Amino acid sequence: ITSKQDHWAHKLPGGVIGETGPHIVYMTLAFMSPIREVNVMAKKLLDYPWSRFEDYRIDLAGDKAISSTTLSYASNQWAARVDIIGSEAILLVDLEAMSLVRYHREKLRPVPIGVSVLRECKDLLGSLFKGGARYATGSLRTTHDFIIDGFADSILKNIEPAVTADEGRESVRVLGIIAKQLDQMSGKKSA
Repeated sequence: ITSKQDHWAHKLPGGVIGETGPHIVYMTLAFMSPIREVNVMAKKLLDYPWSRFEDYRIDLAGDKAISSTTLSYASNQWAARVDIIGSEAILLVDLEAMSLVRYHREKLRPVPIGVSVLRECKDLLGSLFKGGARYATGSLRTTHDFIIDGFADSILKNIEPAVTADEGRESVRVLGIIAKQLDQMSGKKSA
């Protein structure tokens, strides 16, 4: 996105964050609502005058949780990972590999750490084999597939969609705050 001067995402409020940002916000809303504080840091790293920033840090805070997001458009590497840090475990979700690893270390001693590493390896290998089997059989689905199917089901079965209208409205509100902070950083007037 960043290297292409004529990419449509550069015309969005906040620039490329206007394309990626909705995903961050609606995933955060699944764990924390409402979002009460929004803090954005951004850096210009590349020599692309059409791109205001290429590296972003976005912190969203609610009453009992904080979501921290790092977005970097300054690399040719792809990664979409969600780390959910809870009181009982940490879940590491790779949205592209469609893998889930449970990270559980209550004590920093050799045996619990070793058992945790073995469990993490088992989880990764299990995800690899499941994903490979799905790919080989043509049944591999992306997160977009699940969201679109859920939306269609909500219409056909008259049930609540995965992302509700209220969550959509909240996403737009939070993205507006993010875009405004980015505008202030770059000296651009907000729309």
